Amino acid sequence: MDNVVARASRSRPLLLTAKERQLASAVRNAANERRAYLHDNSQIAVNGCESQSVKASIAALRQGPVRYERDKTVFCENDPTDYLMLIVDGAVRSCRLYHNGDRGIAAFYLPGEIFGWNEGAKYSMYVEAAADLTAFYLKRSALDSLAVRDPRVAEFILTTTKNELRRAYDHSLFLVRDCKQRFASFLLDLWKRSGKNDALVIPMSYLDVADYLGMQIETLSRLITAMEREGTIERSSTPKTLILRNRELISLLAS
Repeated sequence: MDNVVARASRSRPLLLTAKERQLASAVRNAANERRAYLHDNSQIAVNGCESQSVKASIAALRQGPVRYERDKTVFCENDPTDYLMLIVDGAVRSCRLYHNGDRGIAAFYLPGEIFGWNEGAKYSMYVEAAADLTAFYLKRSALDSLAVRDPRVAEFILTTTKNELRRAYDHSLFLVRDCKQRFASFLLDLWKRSGKNDALVIPMSYLDVADYLGMQIETLSRLITAMEREGTIERSSTPKTLILRNRELISLLAS
């Protein structure tokens, strides 16, 4: 294939077969489409950032994209935090694995969110793909330098950090609440971070959700059924999608 492209790109015209011309054209078109995608900053979503120029500045630092299948490890515990990640599609989970085989999930990150900024010199937990993942790498030192030069980027990073710390604080209080309140809090947070659509797509598995909320998967399944009978939520015909029928009640439970 490379030979065909090389032949097609020479300045001196060559006699190519119809099949070679078709193949060379397809390769060029694919390369052009990929180049346009990677260099179109307007297509890169950065949650919590309203300024198009700040989005473009952050997106200009990206490397990739990279893709991981669900359950694949992105970063290991104690890996250096030289690179952060900007999620394009899918979701990731930060978790800790224990010697007895148990797993604790500390956080989820969704499209448009950057993770790794709040870590120290090394990642304190495993970072894994909670769903098929597409993401860009951001070099930490480059983002540091950009924040020093542009106060708007520094403000965005500060806001992102505060939001992440707030979610971590809320998560630390889950254990003193009953299962229904925990799940309601999770739904409300996911709804806000996913664009506030009544049809709420849950990108991670229900087992991930149960581990995050500190309950058994059977408990979560019974809870979803009970809330559906009450008319609070409804299972959609689309897989892993819940329709929020009574968002006011969900907000009340979450509060």
